[in-house]
Amino acid sequence: MLSKKADVFCGGEGSFDHLTYSDSLGDKKWKVDFTSEYDLNNNEYWDPGETIKITAQTLTLPTKGNTAYFQFTLSNGISRSAEFTTV
Repeated sequence: MLSKKADVFCGGEGSFDHLTYSDSLGDKKWKVDFTSEYDLNNNEYWDPGETIKITAQTLTLPTKGNTAYFQFTLSNGISRSAEFTTV
C-alpha cells in the first residue's frame, strides 16, 4: 500500500509539517481513501489510471486569505505539490 511509504508536507510559507499516515485524522496526520470509488480493482494499491483522495490535517496552515502549500512524495522520490489560498 502506498500510503505508509509516502510523505505528505503541508503548511504555510516557512512553516511546514511533515504529516504522519493514520487511519484517522488529527493534528499532523493524513489518510488516503481507498474506497471502490477510487480503487477500481479493490486491491488497496494506487494503480495506473486510478485516483487517490488524500485528506490531511495540520494546525500550521496560515490565516484566512494567505497561501498554503501541500506536497505529496512517493517513496521513489516522485512528488507533486500545490499551493492554495486558505478560506
